[in-house]
Amino acid sequence: MPEYFLNGYSVDVRFSVDYGMGLAIDGDLKDPNNKFNNNPAMDAQYHDPIAYAKNLVAYAETLKGNPKYHKPEGWEPMASGLQYANIVFKTIKQIPCNRGDEQSNNLFDSWAAGTGQNYGGHAPTPPDTGLHPDTGQSAAPPGTIL
Repeated sequence: MPEYFLNGYSVDVRFSVDYGMGLAIDGDLKDPNNKFNNNPAMDAQYHDPIAYAKNLVAYAETLKGNPKYHKPEGWEPMASGLQYANIVFKTIKQIPCNRGDEQSNNLFDSWAAGTGQNYGGHAPTPPDTGLHPDTGQSAAPPGTIL
């Protein structure tokens, strides 16, 4: 929440660092499928979870020196950056890469594994040919009495 204070003869406002960190992750969570998918065209901060966490820690460091943000007693940029990165990670772990794929991975696991650009966020699955080396044909072909 903002903190209002007198600045000479006018009122000014300062936001808490938590508000700033919340805004930082808000935009990412509004469009997670296009941010956390290993797209090489994305900014380096979205390359993988470690890069993302490092970026949030670096952003928290910039808030530390910004007088427009109120820092509570004992606030640590490293802890704050990691806290907000973990909020993002926990959230995107609940989002499937592709709802239409019954084997769909969640966004976090596919991002961490580097398979975010694949359909369903997992390694390609070979097509089922109906033949299996251990048992032979898996099902009777249509129209047969096998």
